[in-house]
Amino acid sequence: MNYTSENGLQPKDLKGQALEKVIENWNKSLKKLEKIQIQINIKKDHQIIYSKDGAILRIEEIHSISKNPQIFSNMEQIENLFWQGQFDKRKFKVGKWIASWNKAFLKDVGGYFVDGQKQGLWKDLFLNYCYLMNREAQVFETGEYCADLRIGNWDFIWLDKKLSGGFYNKNGLKQGKWVEFDEIFGIVKQVTYTGEYNIQGKKVGKWDIMYKYRDYFGNEDKEYKQIGGGIYGEGQIKIGRWIELWENFGFNRQVTFNGEYNIQGIKVGKWNILYKGQQMQIFSNGGGTYDDFQGQIKIGRWVELWENFGQNREVTFNGEYNIQGMKVGRWDIMYKDCDYFENEDKQYKQIGGGLYGKGQIKIGRWIELIQHFGNHREITFDGLYNMKGMKVGKWDIVYKGQQMWIMYDSGGGSYGEGEKGCIKIGMWVELDEMFGDSWGSNQITYQGEYNLKGMKIGIWVQNEDNILKSIII
Repeated sequence: MNYTSENGLQPKDLKGQALEKVIENWNKSLKKLEKIQIQINIKKDHQIIYSKDGAILRIEEIHSISKNPQIFSNMEQIENLFWQGQFDKRKFKVGKWIASWNKAFLKDVGGYFVDGQKQGLWKDLFLNYCYLMNREAQVFETGEYCADLRIGNWDFIWLDKKLSGGFYNKNGLKQGKWVEFDEIFGIVKQVTYTGEYNIQGKKVGKWDIMYKYRDYFGNEDKEYKQIGGGIYGEGQIKIGRWIELWENFGFNRQVTFNGEYNIQGIKVGKWNILYKGQQMQIFSNGGGTYDDFQGQIKIGRWVELWENFGQNREVTFNGEYNIQGMKVGRWDIMYKDCDYFENEDKQYKQIGGGLYGKGQIKIGRWIELIQHFGNHREITFDGLYNMKGMKVGKWDIVYKGQQMWIMYDSGGGSYGEGEKGCIKIGMWVELDEMFGDSWGSNQITYQGEYNLKGMKIGIWVQNEDNILKSIII
C-alpha cells in the first residue's frame, strides 16, 4: 500500500517551483483560527516539501505524475492526514482509496479510482477538514464522480447530519439552487451561502448569508437566520447593497461590513462596520469611505478593527487615509476592556498608536500591541521607529495586571540595523508566547543575549518568579 495526500487545491504546472501559501492554523489557547504563511517546494524529483521559517513540516512523495499535486489546506492536515491505496505500473491511482487521520482510519471516507480518475460514489473531506473543538470541524461531502468530475447531487455531512448542497451538471459545474458551507464551517462559524448558479457555473441574482449561533459549550440557536448577502450581476460580480462578513467572523466576533458596490463590482461610498456581541449590538461606529472614482481606495477618516478584534479584545485603529489610499499622520489604538462575562468599560480608551510618514511607514515613537493582546493579556511594546520605518534603540515591554500597569525591570531590549532591516541586539527580556494566559497566572520570561547579527547566543534563562515592580501610569 502507498500513502499520499489527497485534500486541497490543485496548482497548475508547479513542478520544480517554490511558492508561499497562507493556511489556517488553530490557536489552542485563544481558541481561534490564525492565518500563517508556509513555504511549499514542489521538486522535479516528485517531492513536495512543506516548511515554515526554514523548519520542515512534512515531505510528501508524489507517486502519480499524471496530474498536478494537491496541496493541504491547513496545518492540521499537514500534520495528520494521509491517503492509502494502490498505483498501477503507470503510477496511476487505481482501486479503493481510504483516508487516515493521526494513524486512525476515517470511517467510510474515500472511494474508487479508475486509471487515475475518481469514479462512482465518494465521501470526500471538506476543504478545511480538521479535528478541532471535538467534532466541530469534521465536515464531509458526498456524491458521485464521473471521469474525475463531480456530477449530480452532492450533500454535506456534519455531526452525522446530511445537509443539502446542490447539483453539478455534466461538465462538473455547479448549477441551479445551492446551499454552500463557509470554507471554515463549524470552526466557531456556522455560516452558509444560499443562491443560484447559472449553466456556466457562475453565481447570479440574490445570495443570502445565513448564520446559526453556536458557542464552545454547545449552546446554539434553533434555526439559521439571515445576517447578510446581496446581488451578483453579470460575470459573478457583486453589485448594489451588500452586507458581508468579516474575515474573522465567529460566534464571539460577529462582525459585518455594510456598503455598496458599483456596476463594476468596486466598493464605493460609506461602508459601516457593525459588531454584535452574544446578547446585543455593542459596536456600530466603525468603517469609513471608499473613493467613488479611483477603484476601492480608502480615503479620509477610518475606524478599523484589529485583526484579533472580538470578545475580550475589542481593539480599533483610528486614523486618516490620503487620496492615494495610504495611512498618514497620527493613528490611535483604542481599546474597550470586556471580559468573558461581558463586563465591560463604557467607552473606548487610547492605549497606543503613533505616526505614519511618507509611504505609509511608521516613524517616531509608537506604542504597539502584543499579537495576543486581550483581557488579562494587556501587553504593549513602547519604542521608536527611524525615518526608514525601522525599529531602533530601546523598546520596553509593558504589562497591565487587573489593577495597575506594571513594567519589567529592563523589560524588552534594543534594536540595531542589520543587512535585512532592524534586528534585536544585546540583552533582552522576552515574554513567553502565552504570557498572561490562564487569567494572568502565566508570567514566564526568558532572558538572554543577541549578537550583532540578531542571533541568540549563550545561555538564556527562564524566569517564573515575580520580578515585576509596580509603577502607576
